Amino acid sequence: MGRDKASLPVGGRMLVELVAGRLRAAGITRLILVTNTPERFDRLGRSGVEVLRDALPPGHPLVGIYSGLRHAGGPVFACACDMPFLHPRLVRHLVSLAGSADVIIPRHARGYEPLHAVYAPACLEAIHRCAAGRQPATGFLAEVRVRVVEEAELRRLDPELGSFVNVNTPEEYAAAAARLGSLAAGDASTERR
Repeated sequence: MGRDKASLPVGGRMLVELVAGRLRAAGITRLILVTNTPERFDRLGRSGVEVLRDALPPGHPLVGIYSGLRHAGGPVFACACDMPFLHPRLVRHLVSLAGSADVIIPRHARGYEPLHAVYAPACLEAIHRCAAGRQPATGFLAEVRVRVVEEAELRRLDPELGSFVNVNTPEEYAAAAARLGSLAAGDASTERR
């Protein structure tokens, strides 16, 4: 992207604020943002989001998950800050499965979604080893109890799998902003009816 994705403006809010709103719509009441620049997110801190500094050196996708999980003291739903189309029903479903395994992780045609999954504290040591060893983000799964949520189950709750859309390039950002704008316009016209 060439710049901090979390701070990208979308409809007068930062992208990460939009994601936080989706999580709140899913019933997540305790929100934790993990970053290596917490001072940039004072606005979120004032809105009730706990803003933490990374507990490990940055550079691995599991660092934020490890840091948030370590702080939370219980199971967490972890997602990336650049997933503007999180589907609340799917998030609620994954969270409802939390007691059945150490990791509840979606998998579809493009593979696993480690940045849209539920993690239990039992994963902490395995995640730490994986991040420290610079392994792929799913490199620790063989060490913990895993419940894979397959594509057919995912599509029952999120038919287009929009939850897994993220914003990595200026083009993806423009497309997401346009889609969010049309969704907001649709919501406004529905309210007028």
